[in-house]
Amino acid sequence: MFRILAHAILLLGLVAFVLVGCGPAEEEEPRFPPPAATTENAESPPPAADALPGTAPDEEVATEGDLVPSGDRTSALGGVYTTAQAEIGRRVFENECALCHASAEFSGRVFQLTWAGRPLSGFFFQISNTMPLEAPGSLPTEEYVAVLAYILELNGYPAGDEPLPAEASELSEIQLDRLPD
Repeated sequence: MFRILAHAILLLGLVAFVLVGCGPAEEEEPRFPPPAATTENAESPPPAADALPGTAPDEEVATEGDLVPSGDRTSALGGVYTTAQAEIGRRVFENECALCHASAEFSGRVFQLTWAGRPLSGFFFQISNTMPLEAPGSLPTEEYVAVLAYILELNGYPAGDEPLPAEASELSEIQLDRLPD
């Protein structure tokens, strides 16, 4: 019995080693700067970014200083995306994200506990810098924003008349408030 358990542990260790070693060969620079630290979600502030790689030189660039204090943000409860945008996001999710993720991973209590009280830019930065796994940051910005709209819809946030903006500085002005019970 002990030999079987020892072999199983050894096999699990080998699988973990192989999986960790199968990451990207070289680290790519993030497509967008990380969200600014807040007292709720970070121990120290991240470095400010000079520009968003891949954007036109005349486009406004979000940096750490552009992010809005939590008391001055618009609430996602006020309808910050359109149903058409969420539908586009659903299609992108089905074609790109559902290969590895179930939509249930991004809705419900765990999602609320993880992201409530934070600006939408934080979740946007997370998905746009890390997904899809085989080519992080490879989707157009509008598709990442549409997926964000779809996830808001999944969680019961109301749709509005204006689409969710594709600018990081504007996304930092929208707070993902906790849904009422």
